Amino acid sequence: MIKIICVLVSLIAMTACSNCLVENGVYASYGGSEYSTRLELLENNVFNLEYEVWKPGKKDESEIVTTRGEWSCNEKKVNLNTGNELHSFIMIAVGKNPLGIREDVKVVHFEEGDFEYLSREILYPLSELIEE
Repeated sequence: MIKIICVLVSLIAMTACSNCLVENGVYASYGGSEYSTRLELLENNVFNLEYEVWKPGKKDESEIVTTRGEWSCNEKKVNLNTGNELHSFIMIAVGKNPLGIREDVKVVHFEEGDFEYLSREILYPLSELIEE
């Protein structure tokens, strides 16, 4: 009987988690002038977001804004929640692009939200940017 209960609990947990189509990992901006963005989605549903901005020619004097919170997912849509700010993004295939990244690679496409600097931003899997 205990084995049956364990199997049922496992199946319910797998079903509850299976509606998320987003993989944890590190995503980053590419080619931004005077700014960069890096998002880390951790397995424990915690995220780390780092936004760095600098004046032209002064990268060594950059300002870094770091945000941490929880992320949740439903299919391809992810919500980043810091407790008092909320931002959402969707995972989409990058399609044709000038970066030479395979068209089927999934990227982060931010919608409008509380993190103004992320609106309409696209972040690429860091592993794809490093391969270049």
